[in-house]
Amino acid sequence: MKKKNVLLIGSSSLIGQAVLKNKKHKFTAPTKEQLDLSKRQSIEEFDYKGYDCLIVVAGAGGRHGKKFGFKDKEVDFDYIANTIDVNCKGITMLLKKYLTQNPKGNVATIGSISVVEMKTNHAVYASTKVYLDRLIDLLANLYPKTNFSKINPASVNSRFQPKNPKLIAPEEVANCVWTAIEKNIKRIDIMDKTGLFY
Repeated sequence: MKKKNVLLIGSSSLIGQAVLKNKKHKFTAPTKEQLDLSKRQSIEEFDYKGYDCLIVVAGAGGRHGKKFGFKDKEVDFDYIANTIDVNCKGITMLLKKYLTQNPKGNVATIGSISVVEMKTNHAVYASTKVYLDRLIDLLANLYPKTNFSKINPASVNSRFQPKNPKLIAPEEVANCVWTAIEKNIKRIDIMDKTGLFY
């Protein structure tokens, strides 16, 4: 695969850091201060020109310990709003701006296995990932010169939970991202060994 000029959204996550380890490509990895998916102005003002690959690792709502399940008595409504703002509104505006300036190349998004297996207590988070999954399907029809790939992992080891050998390593997700881009694979679902879904 030839060297790509990659815009990586979500480089501070463990998955994002694992994606950055691929030294074959040139990366631009904006910080939240440079590109904040919760702020429309930030999305509109960012310069998207000159990229041939977009990888979206960013997302909100997957953290543990937050009360946003519909059965929880105490609900953090700000957290619910932020999850929807980033995972639906923010990523939609990002994709619109990016594809307007780069209508061909590769786009890879990190979703969640909850788009396939709805065994989750995190209804809001899972619903936003289903939205992203369907949005990518529709954009693939609108932009036939762009190769879209969806990576949907189950439980991934992260900073928000103790390390667990039964969970997916961030490096495994990163490897799937590059495999999908190199081989133009439309979708990869990654199961873990716990049977848990987010």
